[in-house]
Amino acid sequence: MASHRVMALAEGAKYYSYKDFQSALATFCLQTNSRFTLHDCKSIETFNARKVNEDRFPPHLKYKYAKVACERHGQPRPAGKGLRNKG
Repeated sequence: MASHRVMALAEGAKYYSYKDFQSALATFCLQTNSRFTLHDCKSIETFNARKVNEDRFPPHLKYKYAKVACERHGQPRPAGKGLRNKG
């Protein structure tokens, strides 16, 4: 059985298993004190079901692709207008 090595999280990186990716993401989250969630993905199960006579991905992988995003991604939403009530 192949040994699992911890790889650094990097944009466009390819991982040998979903477990390797989760490990790299968890390490990154601890180092940067941030939380990431799955933003967009396609499961191997769904992808392989549509590929009848074509190459399929190995089932030990969980996703064909997965995009993760910081929980605080997007445009900031101001909580107020900066004015206080007088009274």
